[in-house]
Amino acid sequence: MKELRVVRRDGANLLIHAYSNYVDAKSLVAATAASITPPSEAKFITLIPPQDLWILLGSSPTAAIPAADVTDGSASQLVPGGVMYTLALDGAASISLISAVVQIVSIVYYS
Repeated sequence: MKELRVVRRDGANLLIHAYSNYVDAKSLVAATAASITPPSEAKFITLIPPQDLWILLGSSPTAAIPAADVTDGSASQLVPGGVMYTLALDGAASISLISAVVQIVSIVYYS
């Protein structure tokens, strides 16, 4: 698994995505949470969803599409469709994804 690199150029930090040697593809069924166990050495993930999806990280999370206000800090996080989105796993043992539509998502892992 390759490292995610940050390069400083012209006073700005640039996140450099190396081609990873560990990539999963997850087929999501509409409105059904899917669970993924990341490799133990993974520290970051990059998601590339074609459509919006929601993600929740933790020891045994279940992502949900909010149907009403969630004001206790437990809501799943939106990952906009068509955007390369990178998150730190921060020791999460599991990843839960949910989408309102059927789609296949690329999950790229970095150490």
